[in-house]
Amino acid sequence: MSLDPLTEQKRALDRFAANERFFERSDLARYLSKPNERLKLHISQNGLNIQEGDRLLFDGALFERAKALAVNPLANPRYKAVAIQDFAKADINALTANGVNEILSLAESDLDFTPDRAHFDESAPLPPVVFCGVGAIAHIAILDENKRLSNGAIIFESDPEWFVISCYFLDYERFLDPAKANLLIVGGKMRSDLAREFFAIDRFSRGFIRLELIADNRAENIDAIRQIAIAHKECLRGWGTSEDELVGVKNAIANRAAPRLRKNAKIDFAIAVVGNGASLETLLDFLWDNQKKLVIFSAGTALKPLLSAGVTPDFHIEIERMDHLSAILQAAPIGDIALIAADLVDPSTLAAAKESFVFTRDGAAASSFSDDRVAFSSPIVGNAALALALEFSDEIYLCGLDAGFRRDKKMHAARSFYDERADASAEQIATRGNFSGDIWTNSLLAHSRAALEAAIASKPRAKVFNLSDGAFIVGAKPLQAAKTRIESRGDKAAAIAAIKSCFAVTSGANAIDIARELDAAKTALITTLNSFAPSDKKTLFAAAKAALEASHKLELNLRFGAPFLRGSFWHLTNALIKSLLCVKRSDTAALYKEGVLIIKATLERLRDLCAQIG
Repeated sequence: MSLDPLTEQKRALDRFAANERFFERSDLARYLSKPNERLKLHISQNGLNIQEGDRLLFDGALFERAKALAVNPLANPRYKAVAIQDFAKADINALTANGVNEILSLAESDLDFTPDRAHFDESAPLPPVVFCGVGAIAHIAILDENKRLSNGAIIFESDPEWFVISCYFLDYERFLDPAKANLLIVGGKMRSDLAREFFAIDRFSRGFIRLELIADNRAENIDAIRQIAIAHKECLRGWGTSEDELVGVKNAIANRAAPRLRKNAKIDFAIAVVGNGASLETLLDFLWDNQKKLVIFSAGTALKPLLSAGVTPDFHIEIERMDHLSAILQAAPIGDIALIAADLVDPSTLAAAKESFVFTRDGAAASSFSDDRVAFSSPIVGNAALALALEFSDEIYLCGLDAGFRRDKKMHAARSFYDERADASAEQIATRGNFSGDIWTNSLLAHSRAALEAAIASKPRAKVFNLSDGAFIVGAKPLQAAKTRIESRGDKAAAIAAIKSCFAVTSGANAIDIARELDAAKTALITTLNSFAPSDKKTLFAAAKAALEASHKLELNLRFGAPFLRGSFWHLTNALIKSLLCVKRSDTAALYKEGVLIIKATLERLRDLCAQIG
């Protein structure tokens, strides 16, 4: 940018006019339609500055400060680099883990490998950058013009007047080009859902490290950084592996004769969805008092605390593939309680109940056998319980579905299956509470909460009330149990029978050529990776983007093969990208080629592992 005052002035005024046109049909137009009351662009013969009252904020050195912030941000102490992954090797004997470990060993054998630091070419794209407050403003414009932000950037500005000032400098039409998938939030608080989408849209190049630049310590900026930390962690959750998928596929095939959810019939009866969060202990009296007025869905390990309190659920929900779940259910004991389980649970789990029903959980390779998937039924059992409840009722009460916990306290209710010493989270991130401020979460619970919120949003007619003393859940109205009165209506037995009637034994499943799909998916993924030979870090990022896009596109046509290989492919490719970023030199083509061979060999072993069910 020129430091000539006349050029600065014309450029700023032209840029503001262009941004006014760009935002004229957006909600942000209201901030540009009237003059700022507090902050003004100050124009003088000495150049541009920002004026607040009688004070000039940059002492005539706005561009000098901006240029200093735009020079090599990775080495600039004003920026904070936050790595969210390490290079610890998996200590399990599984094909995916072994492949990842081989890739990490390959990187470690290189003399230029530095596991504690990522390296970026000075002219290459930066990792995703978070700007909390626009600050000196022009630095963002300089970085964007020099194409340093092509891996993505978030601008969060809680003060609309600073946003107006930024419109004199940053070309927002270019910054918000849909192809860049950048994020701009003005006013209020950081939108956690948008932050999640920002990172999830490019899990590889945005999933290893981020840069943060905080203009000041406004409370809104501190909260925004917390929300972004949660969202960044979330994008690495729920990938799974092909080994996990294989267990689910085998189970789903074995469970084909079970009555399956085929339709949904709304009942005129409220449903309580009960999770095993610590706040369940405070809600047991409420559930006891309202047993006759609620159809009760217990989720996972909530069963034992309920039974210990004399509350018998009407349906129990399970989704896990593990083969020892049956013993846990028998020990509870499940007794006469009807079980609704994902069709990929172990057959012994279904056998543990006297009456068992299944549904198709979304997001798994096994779901390709059926067209009747229950959306938002992952990642944990509480999500499945709510998603199922929303299929049957428009009045839902969340009890113990905490999605959070008190710092350094237990995460689960007493008398459940969790050992006291193990019932804590090492990962603790402050989050908004449903009733109180002392609520924390971790990446898994945050991922679960996002799915809970999506499920609620998908059913706009439903009224959902959150009685849990945990995290706030968007779309679920906070409601104190002591102030809650459930209306008596209808016949509970008839409501339960109506739910059971929605399950029926089916005559068949989707026909899938498993071998063909696996070969097609493996070939397409490896072909994509082999089309690159990264001689610089920019090409390495391009390979990562292409690999992720190819994986997503395959799921449109290969409904079994793509999800079966997806998790393992993501783990392997992410290991390759993050390790090569930590190689000092720019040209990593030789290492990359060796890494792709490891990925190919691992995918072929996984394909062969699945051949037994073809």
